[in-house]
Amino acid sequence: MKLQCLKHTEIDRSKYEKCITNAHNGLVYAEPWYLDIVAPQWHLIVYNDYHAVMPLPVRRKLGFNYVFIPPWTQQLGVFSDKRLEKAIIKNMIAKIPQRFIIKDLILNHDNVIEEKNLEHRKNYILPLNKDYIDIYKDFSHGRKGHIKKAIQSGLKYVEVKNAKNTIELFIRHKGKNLSWTTQNYQQLNRIVERGILLNKVKVFEIYSNTNELLGGNIFLTTANRITNLFTAVSAEGRRLNAISFLFNAMIQTYSNTLIVFDFEGSMIKNVEMFYKSFGAQLETYSLLRMRTLGL
Repeated sequence: MKLQCLKHTEIDRSKYEKCITNAHNGLVYAEPWYLDIVAPQWHLIVYNDYHAVMPLPVRRKLGFNYVFIPPWTQQLGVFSDKRLEKAIIKNMIAKIPQRFIIKDLILNHDNVIEEKNLEHRKNYILPLNKDYIDIYKDFSHGRKGHIKKAIQSGLKYVEVKNAKNTIELFIRHKGKNLSWTTQNYQQLNRIVERGILLNKVKVFEIYSNTNELLGGNIFLTTANRITNLFTAVSAEGRRLNAISFLFNAMIQTYSNTLIVFDFEGSMIKNVEMFYKSFGAQLETYSLLRMRTLGL
């Protein structure tokens, strides 16, 4: 087994990108353009000439080197073209240099290992490989009613080429209750700008029948997954079930394909119940916290 830890400048980006593209568990968060935005100096653990890879979001602060969880990034971990033995994943994790005295690693749903200091987290997904009518049958009674009311209210959605309105709406209605920084929103804007150019991001705005902006969503897209990265909704949009309306439209659009609708969460009970009401399936992933001895 050949393992290497490569600094950002040492990574063969062509081989890395090929590995992520061909990975059976590939996720957009691990694509190089995405990592360049959320963790510009990311390192990489490589197994056997890019047969498997583990991107490491790293940074240095107050004289300390550490591995951190980047904003706008739910899952990373080990990616490969086929499922790996647990021992290989653990050896790749063990290869992280000791100079990173704090190591907070988010693994992906395919990285199943036993380890101390492992926290399990919830995600919800909905495979869309059936007719829409068959997917819709599994929606909860209440969700069906909310969608029907939203349609009757004359709601509409449009695809747009930037996230300005969506982010501003979020800040007005929810941002003041969160500790997100200006840098977080700037990174999100860069993800949208770059992702739209690469056909990896779609932004939708939701309007009432009087053209009032009710909500917006940023989705990450790959060949086999559409991921709900960011949602904004006004009080009126919540009353009119704007997000239910949009999610239903996306599910209908991508039904009968091999695409998975990824709700991206959640550990918050009300949000979890909302996602489950679409018939979504639980998919777990893990957070591994490691500290160098003495910390």
